[in-house]
Amino acid sequence: MALNTTDVTLGKGKVLFLQDGTNGYLDLGNATAFNITKEVETLEHFSSREGPKKRDKLVVTQQKATGQITLDIPDPQNLNIFFMGDGVNLRTQASAAAADYNVTARLDKWVEILDGSGDPVYDIPTTGVTVEDALDAALTEGTDFELDRAGGLIRFFSSGSAVEGDPYDVNFAKAELADISKIKACQSKTVKGVVLFKGNPDCGKIQDVKGYASLTPSDSIDYIGEDFQTFNLNVEFEENAAIEGLFEHITRGVVTQA
Repeated sequence: MALNTTDVTLGKGKVLFLQDGTNGYLDLGNATAFNITKEVETLEHFSSREGPKKRDKLVVTQQKATGQITLDIPDPQNLNIFFMGDGVNLRTQASAAAADYNVTARLDKWVEILDGSGDPVYDIPTTGVTVEDALDAALTEGTDFELDRAGGLIRFFSSGSAVEGDPYDVNFAKAELADISKIKACQSKTVKGVVLFKGNPDCGKIQDVKGYASLTPSDSIDYIGEDFQTFNLNVEFEENAAIEGLFEHITRGVVTQA
């Protein structure tokens, strides 16, 4: 066959997932890698009638297709798949006028500041914050305590005037924060649905893949690192009445690099 460099492909595209029980494809965002591995198991038969045994039959006994998706968009929907959660729970932190939030002092240890519903309060303002004991005596920031304002934490210093185990009122105006999400990990036994890859290569063959699969997390997700956060999903293809073959591979034209 003559070499046709027009077909040399530099693959790009997007990966979508139609999870069982949903009615539309979820765009998994930027996928830095998507691959498929085809595995075949065979059974050999050998003739032993004379001399060295010679293989006289080869039978394919098993065919399997697996893959991996690497994502770098840790949005709640993607992480819910990775952590095998039972859904994304969203809430909004409504703005509110200055109010007291009660905390118990644990000297030299961080304590979460919670609202009346038991939810953490985030984004504490830089001004207008007071901390008082049960007798309304004020504590001094930097001397008696420090705040992690973004994370909604307070730490009382053993070198200050706070007393271990005593209650304190942290008073401030609460900021509005939308789309705070919570995922309860390891709540689903399986995450299954249709994986759909839509090719958009820089050059070469435009290729799509469609298959029914089980998605499971692979490796770890790094919360501290020197590169963009990524995480991997293993893909285990299964037969499904809606898919022809174990998965479908479609080629639909060629992109010629300018």
